[in-house]
Amino acid sequence: MHQEGEYYIDHPPEVVFEYMNQPSNAAEVSPTLENSEGVRVADNGGWVVRAEYEVAGGIADGELILQPDAFEPEEKIRYTLDDDISGYVEWRFEEEGDGTMFTYEAEYTVEIPVPSFFMETVGRQITQRELDAIISNLRTQVDEYAD
Repeated sequence: MHQEGEYYIDHPPEVVFEYMNQPSNAAEVSPTLENSEGVRVADNGGWVVRAEYEVAGGIADGELILQPDAFEPEEKIRYTLDDDISGYVEWRFEEEGDGTMFTYEAEYTVEIPVPSFFMETVGRQITQRELDAIISNLRTQVDEYAD
């Protein structure tokens, strides 16, 4: 499945980046993650994150270790997923006016025992709802964080 979108956040990139670079905040933003915590700081400065997830109302759940394969302060964080869910999640932060153009991109495969036609049709609906929720939650959380 692929998710991607650009969204304006009414705070400067350093604030949005700082918020998203705190491992526990990933679970505050993503409805799929039940919790997330930093395990250690990787060699590139990004966090290795352990996260518990639940997909599509419990069709799949488990634990992920997210490896930061790209970490550029105030510009980009990219995590590799390699478990029951494989692929990547990337966040980009670009200055736009007084705020941030936040880009969310993810490409992943969920190893769950359902027919492929189900994932193609229902999966698209789930990913769009998830992406809408992520952006809405991010805006709300960063507003609270910045105050």
